[in-house]
Amino acid sequence: GSREDVDAAVAAAHAAQPAWGTMAVAERTAVLNRALDTIAAHADELAAIEALEMGKPISIGVPFINVGIAAMRETAEEALTYQFRSRLKVDGSGVTDVVRRPVGVVAVIVPWNFPLAQTLVSIAAALAAGNTVVLKPSEKSSLSAVRFVELLGLPAGVVNLVLGDRRAGTPLTEHPLVGLVHFTGSIAAGRAVGASAGGMLRRVILELGGKDP
Repeated sequence: GSREDVDAAVAAAHAAQPAWGTMAVAERTAVLNRALDTIAAHADELAAIEALEMGKPISIGVPFINVGIAAMRETAEEALTYQFRSRLKVDGSGVTDVVRRPVGVVAVIVPWNFPLAQTLVSIAAALAAGNTVVLKPSEKSSLSAVRFVELLGLPAGVVNLVLGDRRAGTPLTEHPLVGLVHFTGSIAAGRAVGASAGGMLRRVILELGGKDP
């Protein structure tokens, strides 16, 4: 993947976000659950791909994929009762409301060790809340992500995929149309993502550490 590929993926996500974000929450949840039905039906196939690309035994891979599916379903259900709009007070000075809107395009970068389980957990709240996603899996385990995105069947542009190493990751985390970066990986890479996000006053979620030998 290159900067041009990132530009195309982010542009697709940015174009798709208004329609996805204004869709009724119940309808959006239903769409996500239908997509997860498909992923669940292909869990064996997806776990087999993970076994080929990074060595996780299928007997372990399938349960982890199922855990990710369950977590995403739970998050989608939570969106049905989430207070996207709440009233704090009404007094002589007026009405104070809090309105929570999607941030727009969310960049999601996941590590090599739990490719699909981590992807499902990382995109769950973003999609349920009405954001669109650009996903970049680890360059060490990208095959399962390709099949995963093929199977999702979401509206065009809602989930987009870029492949590659930091030559794709850096332009994605620094892209001006990305509203939030969700990164799971090494401390060194996390520092770079955090520094870039801070300079642009961009929201960032970092899960750092790991035992990659």
